[in-house]
Amino acid sequence: MELRAPDQFPSKEGAEKADENREINLLPELLGFVETLELKLLRAAAMDAHEAGDEELAKEFRGRYQIVGEQTLDQLYGERHARTKIALIVALGNLRRDTGRIAAYVDDLEDAVMYAEGIRYLGIIPVLEQARAEGQKLTESSGDVVG
Repeated sequence: MELRAPDQFPSKEGAEKADENREINLLPELLGFVETLELKLLRAAAMDAHEAGDEELAKEFRGRYQIVGEQTLDQLYGERHARTKIALIVALGNLRRDTGRIAAYVDDLEDAVMYAEGIRYLGIIPVLEQARAEGQKLTESSGDVVG
């Protein structure tokens, strides 16, 4: 499998889809989550595997992305850790969405809302809720009920 550059989209449709999700796509970075080169490569590999129809491989790359992201998170403390935890949840959700796991994306956004409420980081909840509602509509129309 050939890896493409992490910031490239496979088609015009992919670019339009990213535009629709702009706010939720930018949220992890705004909250302080830095997607390292390793994470970018894992994201690209998961997307490539999904596009090739190899869902087991896509799942493996998503799992590795989560492990590496959590290792990065473990190096942070205090408020920065809390904000970045929300950012990682959203980044993982975005990756799941981008690899066809819409129901899991919605679940991740619900987790992010609960975590944000728990730490009283209320300013981002409208963005999370809007993305969750849009994801829920996609889930209902696609029949993707398993996370």
